[in-house]
Amino acid sequence: MAKIYFFLLACILGSVAGIGKYSREESPEKRWADYFMRRPASKIADKLEYIREKSPFAPPKNDINADICFTEECLDASIALLQSINFSVNPCENFFEFSCGKWLADNPLPPSSSRWSHFDVLVQEVNEVTQGILTTPEKPEDFKPVKQVKELYTQCIDLAAIESEGLALVIGILTIDGGWPAITPNWTPAGFDLLTVVAQA
Repeated sequence: MAKIYFFLLACILGSVAGIGKYSREESPEKRWADYFMRRPASKIADKLEYIREKSPFAPPKNDINADICFTEECLDASIALLQSINFSVNPCENFFEFSCGKWLADNPLPPSSSRWSHFDVLVQEVNEVTQGILTTPEKPEDFKPVKQVKELYTQCIDLAAIESEGLALVIGILTIDGGWPAITPNWTPAGFDLLTVVAQA
């Protein structure tokens, strides 16, 4: 059992140390790492400094391996891991609390949810970004499908228009070309073509 904990701890610590990318001498990863080491952007430098402050396993400033990924995405992943770990807990005594304890403390279960995890946070973020895209005014450079989705979304959330029209619009669409069995009293199968009704809707 101790071997499993040691292995899992080694995996996490390897990730926290920088999410290493092993590469050959002239690989693109090495060129990017060299670039970031020579000219770190202030944002990247700030993230590196944060990782060095928070992680007891981060390499010192003068001992950074060129095989470690220094892209902003890798640094963000390292920071996310660091923000999940509770370093005050001994991983051999309670590995779950060590690896996830800080995240659990910082992200309590919302009253409206029966579960809450990294994936739920991502779903929430994706929903917020999607809503942001849908609610921004149309731009001339928007693709036609994006414009159509924005228009449809705007119509769907216009409750005043929906309430004023009531079901008349929906019933009008459903009575085209033979009607819909559930709402048409004199409906006959002979005059009904599902494909036509769906295409015209």
